[in-house]
Amino acid sequence: MDYTLLILIISMLSIMLFLIYIVLKQRKAMNYDYLTNLISYSSFLKKGELLLEKAKPREYTLALVDIDDFKNLNHLLGVETANTILSMSSSYLKSIMKELEITDYLLTRKSADQFLFLYKTSNAVKRDTYSSEYGKKFSQMVKDKLNTNIELRYSIGKVAIDDPNKSLLILIGEAHIANEQCKNYYNAHVETFNPNMVNQVEKNILYAINQHLLENSLEIYLQPKYDLNSSQIVGAEALVRWIEDGQVIYTPDQFIPIFEKYNFIPELDLFMFEQVCKTQMELGEKSVENILISVNMSRITLMQPNIVKILLEILKCYGVSPNEIEIEITESALCVEIEKIAQQVRELKTVGFQLSLDDFGAGQASLANLNSLKIDTIKLDKDFVTDFLNKSDMRNMIQHLIHLLHKFDLKVVAEGVETKEDVEVLKEFGCDIVQGYYFSKPVPRDMFYRLI
Repeated sequence: MDYTLLILIISMLSIMLFLIYIVLKQRKAMNYDYLTNLISYSSFLKKGELLLEKAKPREYTLALVDIDDFKNLNHLLGVETANTILSMSSSYLKSIMKELEITDYLLTRKSADQFLFLYKTSNAVKRDTYSSEYGKKFSQMVKDKLNTNIELRYSIGKVAIDDPNKSLLILIGEAHIANEQCKNYYNAHVETFNPNMVNQVEKNILYAINQHLLENSLEIYLQPKYDLNSSQIVGAEALVRWIEDGQVIYTPDQFIPIFEKYNFIPELDLFMFEQVCKTQMELGEKSVENILISVNMSRITLMQPNIVKILLEILKCYGVSPNEIEIEITESALCVEIEKIAQQVRELKTVGFQLSLDDFGAGQASLANLNSLKIDTIKLDKDFVTDFLNKSDMRNMIQHLIHLLHKFDLKVVAEGVETKEDVEVLKEFGCDIVQGYYFSKPVPRDMFYRLI
């Protein structure tokens, strides 16, 4: 037998087995939470929707379990110990289901310290007094294992699912609202959602979400960005508007807080990202090049597992390159869990996205943070620019700040520019790019195409 051929075959089989292992490992990473080994939040949503398709009214209950003041635990005990508590929590929650003899349930870690239960309703779990007993027991377990005197407190928001056809995302939002009612109680407390917790504007917006009307209501508007030296449009910021029959129905100030309250911000961010991809695809079809479009990405979205892979998949669908899109991160996002945010941001940079720090001057971002995050562009906060440009004795600070940022090889964008004087001063100070009502308000996509 030809030993060279045998070695080649063995080598090829080894490579194939290794590739299969990598694929399976990546698939598991996408479907399971790395810390708790629970199913991922995205898997929970898919399986939960399938479960409710065949359910009867009140057959299932949804519960959101939230460890109170978990951010403080991170600071007091350290990330590693806090992660141990999360891992213990997931195991303990599963043990409760086993003790109550409930086998038909789904459990996931939604965010750092929040767990979601979707379980078949039983008489055992209807007794909310159990929650306090289990809470005290688990708190003692943590004390014993970690040798600490810190008393754990947590709250539970429940939804008795009367209408299984209601969107699971809506139900999760209702569980969040019920959960918020628990915050003033000591240790474990349970609140069950009722419609009186929601006002009429929220009901209208939630109805639109539940009926999957958002794709017909939310539209992308683009505010052009102008290069101060050439006075040419070099980019745009993507902004969301709620439009029906050509009219603004709700302003962002009305509906975005509701999206935040019901935890729809990741869905909104991904919707806007896809609209930006569509815009860049259409610009390519018109042979328009070198227009960088920025889109906001919230801290919550950045913390989603596999967010970079999700964004790359959307790009692939539209045939758009990452370097055509700028991800805007608010300065306030860097004030919490900066290491985790930094890891995601660096990965975004590695795959080719441009990165911008929004609202600079409104928060507490340091130049050291900017350097470690590999940010490309700084957007000076609108109020920050307006306040300083209107005070002659403070203008020097803006000038020196722009000069300092250039030393770090950062581009500087000023937003909220509304007067010719502002433009002239910013140009004199060396600002690179501006946007604001002096040049153009945010406009619909087709109008933006005509401006270019």
